[in-house]
Formats: sequence, structure tokens, C-alpha cells
Amino acid sequence: MKKLLFLNIFTLILLTTYYHSNVSAENYTRWDLPDGAIARIGKGKIGAIKYSPDGTQLAVATTIGIWLYDAKTYQELDLLKEIDISTDTKRGITFSPDGNTLAISKGGFEGIKLWDIANGTIKKTLLDGIIPKGAENVLFSPDGTTLATYRYKELFLWDVVTGKNRTLDGNTDYVGGFALSPDGKMLASGNKDQTIILWDVDTGSIKHTLKGHTDSVTSVSFSPDGKTLASGSSDNAIRFWDIETGKPVKTFKKPKVNVSQISFNPNGEFILSWGKGDSKILLWDVNTGEYKQIDDKIQRRIDVCFSPDGNMIAAANEYHTIDFFDSATGEHKKRIVGNNFKDLTFFMGEFADLTLSPDGTKLVSMNIDNSINLCDITSGQCKLLIPHTPDHSIRSLNRFLFSSDSNLFAGMSSDGFLGLWDANTGKEQYPSERIQLFEKNHTALDHSTLSVPVFGFAFSPDSQILASASSKHSIHLLDTTTGNIRHSLQGHTARVGSLSFSSNGQTLVSGSHDGTIRFWNTTTGKLNKTITNRILTKQQTMEPIAISTIALNQKGDRVACGNQDGTIVMWNIVTGEKQLTFTGHADAISKIFFSPDERKIVSTSKDGSVRLWDVTTGQQEFAIAGYRLTDWRVFLYENGVSLASDTKQDPGTAGELYINLWNLNTGKCIKILTGHNDRVKSIDFSDDGKTLISGSRDGTILVWDIPSIIQETD
Repeated sequence: MKKLLFLNIFTLILLTTYYHSNVSAENYTRWDLPDGAIARIGKGKIGAIKYSPDGTQLAVATTIGIWLYDAKTYQELDLLKEIDISTDTKRGITFSPDGNTLAISKGGFEGIKLWDIANGTIKKTLLDGIIPKGAENVLFSPDGTTLATYRYKELFLWDVVTGKNRTLDGNTDYVGGFALSPDGKMLASGNKDQTIILWDVDTGSIKHTLKGHTDSVTSVSFSPDGKTLASGSSDNAIRFWDIETGKPVKTFKKPKVNVSQISFNPNGEFILSWGKGDSKILLWDVNTGEYKQIDDKIQRRIDVCFSPDGNMIAAANEYHTIDFFDSATGEHKKRIVGNNFKDLTFFMGEFADLTLSPDGTKLVSMNIDNSINLCDITSGQCKLLIPHTPDHSIRSLNRFLFSSDSNLFAGMSSDGFLGLWDANTGKEQYPSERIQLFEKNHTALDHSTLSVPVFGFAFSPDSQILASASSKHSIHLLDTTTGNIRHSLQGHTARVGSLSFSSNGQTLVSGSHDGTIRFWNTTTGKLNKTITNRILTKQQTMEPIAISTIALNQKGDRVACGNQDGTIVMWNIVTGEKQLTFTGHADAISKIFFSPDERKIVSTSKDGSVRLWDVTTGQQEFAIAGYRLTDWRVFLYENGVSLASDTKQDPGTAGELYINLWNLNTGKCIKILTGHNDRVKSIDFSDDGKTLISGSRDGTILVWDIPSIIQETD
């Protein structure tokens, strides 16, 4: 591995200089990265949000840690990075009354961590060794000396100084929510058995057991004066109780209004409620029972809270945004994260797919909520190109491709939508036409063969032509400078799954399920040659083999066909003769790569394996097996070394959290890249092989420096 050409000192100096000259040391995308990573885009999936007591800071708990923001400017202040890897987004976070400490509890055998806000370090961990998953809520007492948390049926009170805890016994069912009174003398727990228990904190005795709800109690909140307790339940009612007598005072309940969580505002005049199903945020007048809806859009809310002065409501949702509303008027004031990328501050959702530009400076991310983003890797800034939308044509966008100069990128859908964007500005090209290239009723498309139908498309080397294959078996050549179709190429009789331009751009090669390889003149649109993909010598008795992918060598005199039956056939383009057959894969070939010296090819397949072949002999040199759903990315370097990176997509496997980096010449795994806190969904190499990106369900993209990683393995 020491002979890797891209690992020379000059390259490393250039790479280091580039990143240090273009990125400020204060750029949050560089904060607390795993080994080998040079940037992080996205901030994780949101679990909880909390204001500091003085209202100057906002803490946001995510899958990768706790982000601290200036509550006025919305700028990042710090990332409290947790060492423990967890896919759980649930966090209990609370500020101490003086605002100097942040307590974090997220279950697991991790206890409660107390962070010093000033220096961003853990100053104490409260752990008795028996705190399992379920202890995701934590509260400070008003004097800051005690922390309360719960686990299943048990309630714990922790001494912040000594770290010792005591248990409040008496619950007969699981706790759904709890709260401390303003004077810290009473604790209320709402339970699954429909009861609410009021505890004396000093003695641990039960003062009252409140009954009245007809379903699980999910949330409780004390009024600021400590005289009233409000409770929310799965029965969709909000009930108010007199603390002294334990008697019910009144009940709020409206048809079709879901109540999962509740919270009094600071002056006690209003109570906020939101639900898990419809997730409407409602603000109730405590005296009259009248309410207004704060958010006019139904969204899946995760956490909602008042600012300390009660003037603002912050709401986090499933699509990884935080919205701020004026509590008096309900007016939407700001969205600092998510689908409005006017700020550098943003979170991202789960990633379904990533595409890296050839020059490694930008990427397109397709998220699980169907939104599409264009991100600058250097700055970490992203632009929303397509928001979350139920529109069918947008929802089915499933593949992206950059032009060779990295200035354009195209998006392809299974139902005929083709979009073209300027990769530098994010502006869509020819949006009025929407470039509808395919028929809406594509009856020839066989949906049974692939869960997500894939169409072939490719940019010409000069980026002036975008070739795309339709479900009706035709191929369209789009002029990227005008938006007009230059030629429609007819001849294939089945789906065209792969397209490739010759190095000079004068020829387009297409491979189809009809078992033919066709060579087209891109200037005239005429068919130059057809090769029928048969393996046996007696070609007249052998049916053509369906082609899933093709690859041209640099000289343009050979084409490798990856077939649906798992075979690979090498054809001489000049003579039309078969040269070699490569046999070993057990399922359809996904991709083929020629080495720069054209002596080897690498193939990936739906069988989950990646294989290295000798082009002279047709013999397999190395094979690395993976799960059937393993996602492989391959790069072959000038010096003959080839690397493969994989993520294991098989549910339940340990490999889903990390990325393996393999040397295909030896068949050995040379590095395991760790740093994501949830399943890695997509990976991609830059065209020079120096950068690898990975997108995860944890809501982040990591940018990896391959030269430095390989250097460490020497």
C-alpha cells in the first residue's frame, strides 16, 4: 500500500492546504470529527429541545450529541459530543436553574451526564449501573441540588453533589410523564394505569392518587404558582387538579384533538398541548378552555417548549426542523434548521442516497422524506432544491448524476421526470418545460423486476448532451445548453438499463434487456453498429442475454457487458467478436469498472459481492462477499491498486453502523470507518478517489479523507 501514488507528500500537502485555506477553524462542520473524517454535513436527528433559564441559549439533542445555540442569533456555540454510540434519538435534557450545567439522560447503561456549559466538558456522571433504556427524562429541582428521573415504574432522585440516589416506590404501572413542583417539594407522575401520583419529595410518601383519565397518562405539568397540576392523556383530555386536596377542577377536551404532551406557560395563563398522531400544537386559555392552533400545518412533532419569558414557542419535528412561533399571535417567526437553508444552521433527515460531484466539492442528497438538497462540502452549506412533497413525479426521483465538469447534475425518476440543475447555483434549468421525456403510461415497464425501477442516463464528456433511456425503450439526447432534444434513438425492444459515451463523445453505447449493445452516432443520431449479447459459439441457437450494465474502456475498442444472469462478457467493438467470459457472480451485475491500464476489471453484483478479474485470462483474482443488499463503491488507481468501500444494508447486522475499506488486490479489509450513530445508507467516491462521503440515518453526512486514512494503514 505504500506505493499508492496519491499518498505522496505533495498530494497530502495540497489537500491539507486546500481545506485549511478554505475552512474557518470555527466552522461547525469540522467540530469533533471521527478519525479520518474532514467534515460533517448535517447535525443529526432531533430528539429534544430546551431553553436555558435565562433564554439566551437553546440546547438541541440529536443522534450525534447536543448542539448549543445562541437563542437570539441562532448561531452554533458548541457541540457536546457523546462518546457512546446510540441509534436512539430520545434524550432527556434540562438546564440547571443557574444555567451553568446541562443534564443529559438517554437510557442505556449510561446514567446521567452533567455537562459544564462554559467549557463543554462532562464534570460528573450519575450512574448506579442499573439505568436501562427508558430513563430518557430528567429534571432539576429548583435549587439545583437534586435531579429526578424515572425508569419503567420507578422514580429516582439523585443528589447532584454526592451522586447517590434514592427511589420512590409505589407506582403500579409504567410512568408516562413526571414533573417537579416549583418549590421542589412535590413530584407528580402520570402512569399507564390511568392514575397520577403526587409524591412528597422529602419523605418519599404518597400524598394523593388522582383518578379520572380513561387511558394512559402521558404528561403532567405544575402551574407556576404550584397550586394546580395539569395532566394530558391518550384519552385526548387535559385535566386540572387541586394540589392540596387532590380533587379534579376541570377538564378540557375537544373532538379529534390529540393530546400527548402538555406544558404551562411561565405565567400560568395558558397551557400548550401537542399530539403524536396529528401533532397539532394548541394553546389553551386556562380560564376559558378556548384554544388556538399555533401551527397551521399538520406535522409530526417531536418536542415543543416555551421560551423562559413565554413569548416564543419552539417546536421540533420529524423532518428535522425547528420552528419558532409568537405565542401571543401564533405567527411563525423563524425556521433555523431543516428545509430553509438560508442559514448555515441546519439538520438533515435520514439519507436515502448521495451523489458526489467528480471534483469532490459538492454533493446531492436525497432524503428519506423525499426532499433533495445540494450541499457544498467545504462550507457545509446546503440548498433545498425540492422540499418534502407528496407529488408523485417528485417523490419518485431516484437517481442523480453530475456532469464530468461538475457544473450540472441531473435527476431521474421512474415515471419519466427528468430534472436538470446548475450544480453551482442550484437553479433548475428549463423549469417551465420540466423536461418531460417519457410517456406517463409506460406499460412496458416491468415493475416486478426491481423494487425501484432504474433508467439509464449519462452526460457526454463535454457536458453538452444528457442521454436518457425511457420506459418505451427509446433513448433521448438532450442538449443541455438549450433544453431541446437533439435526437430520439429508436431500435431497442426492451428496457435500456445502461448508457455510456465514448471518450470523444461522438458515440453513445447502450445496453438493453433485449440482449443487444447498440452504438449510436451522437451527431446524426444514426445507429452505427449492433452486437447481440450471446455467449455460446452456436449463436443461432442461443437466446440473447439481458444486459444490466455496460462499461467502455478508455481506448473505445472494447465493451464489457454485465448481464442479468451474473455473467460478464467482453466484446471487441471493432470486430464484434466475443473475447472473454467472466463467470462467478450469482445474480445480475450492478456495475463494471476498468482499471486505468485496462488490465483488470472490477464488478459488483446484486449477489452482494465485489470481484477483481484479469482481463487477459478472464480469471478471477479476488472476491469479497457481502450481504445481498451490500452497497459497494469502487475506485481503481493509476498504479494498479483498487479500493472498494461497502456498507452492509442487511437489517440487524453489526456492520450497518460502519463502512469497510478494502484493498481489492489483496482481498483484505484495511480500515473500518466509524463515526455514524445509525445505519449508513449511502456512500460515494469522488472521481480522483481522494474523497469518500457517507450518509446515515443519524441525519449526517461524513466526508472522509482517503489519502490520510490509507497512510495510517501502511
